[in-house]
Amino acid sequence: MTTVSKSEKLKEIQEAYKNSNKMAYELCRVFEQVWQVAPDESALAIANKIMSKDISYFMFVFDLDTEEGYSEKLKQASKESFRSRREWRQKLEDLEGKKQLEAEEEEVKENLLKLLSDSSADTDSNIRENLLDIVKACL
Repeated sequence: MTTVSKSEKLKEIQEAYKNSNKMAYELCRVFEQVWQVAPDESALAIANKIMSKDISYFMFVFDLDTEEGYSEKLKQASKESFRSRREWRQKLEDLEGKKQLEAEEEEVKENLLKLLSDSSADTDSNIRENLLDIVKACL
């Protein structure tokens, strides 16, 4: 139950920031990605990992649910015999959905790397401020 409410709060925050604060919006996307794989991770722990610029943690977490060989799976699915065209189409749609999720994950990962590689003090203080707002809102 706490996972659902935590995610719902994050969605609200993310929507609020979507057009007004690009950095906070991107940070919310990072939280969302982490919670997809590690729902028990606390908002504070994620914020601490971002502030400590623990890139290896995020690369590990993001790679936990990434499937390799999408095109191979697609070829295999198209060769399988299915009882109906609908079943076959559903299998292909599922694979397409996974590919879309992976593309979004890659985008979030790249944006996080860009954000954390900017070494200006201004960026660091903005990240800290935005993380504080996000963590407070998730509590």
